[in-house]
Order: sequence, then C-alpha cells, then structure tokens
Amino acid sequence: MKRLVLIASLLGFAVCMNPAIAKDTSEHLTAQQNKMSYCSKEAAAKDLHGDKRKEFMKECLSLRFCVSRSSLF
Repeated sequence: MKRLVLIASLLGFAVCMNPAIAKDTSEHLTAQQNKMSYCSKEAAAKDLHGDKRKEFMKECLSLRFCVSRSSLF
C-alpha cells in the first residue's frame, strides 16, 4: 500500500513538473523583466552598440514607466 501511494505521488509530481502540462510562465514577466525587454528592443531599433548601448540601457532602465502602455508617467 505504501508503494502505491509513493508511486502515485511521484507520478503526480512528474505530471506537474512537465513543461508541456505546466502553465507557461514566459507570458507573466515581472515589471523589471518587461522594462529590460522594452529597453533592449529600443536599443536594437536605434542600432546602438558598445558603450552607447550600455549608457542607453542604464538611462532607460532608470526611468519609471509602464511598458504595457509604452508611455512615461
């Protein structure tokens, strides 16, 4: 009986940990991750590289804004 409970528990754990079954968390990014993504896309659009990109990213990440509306407040 203990074996059956152990096997059922392990099977349940394996199903929960399966990435195909588990909820996709890539859509649920934190505010900082959203900001980083937004700033990175902006830097790429401006074709910035090296020190200029680093300076732009530092300034962009220090701004307070809402990425979902893409507007500053």
